[in-house]
Amino acid sequence: PTGPTGATGPAGPAGPAGPAGAAGTVGTVNLVQGTTLVSAPNPATGTVLEATISCPAGELLFSAGAQVFTAQASANVQLHSAFPLSAQKWQLVALVTGPLGTGQTMSMKPFAVCGASGAASTATTTTTG
Repeated sequence: PTGPTGATGPAGPAGPAGPAGAAGTVGTVNLVQGTTLVSAPNPATGTVLEATISCPAGELLFSAGAQVFTAQASANVQLHSAFPLSAQKWQLVALVTGPLGTGQTMSMKPFAVCGASGAASTATTTTTG
């Protein structure tokens, strides 16, 4: 017959550290500015503006966002959501959250920060239409 299980022994010593990985570099950083979208005047609460912004071919999307505003800096507009659709494309949605005032519009200007790996760092700005 099998006897009772014995007590667990002490933990062994830690193994040696592995080799360091290769250093990563960002060779280019590109600020992509999308076209400003504008709602119709006097938009109803719940009105949305949607934009998709993409990186140039061969670049990856690091981050994106948008400036959402009215002529009178109303507090009744907001960036409702911003999320990646792929490694090169981002979706942005702005929302009217309350009355803007007679004749006012909501505007949204999308931006993306894109880049590619490389040895030397450079920065550029691209405006898309």
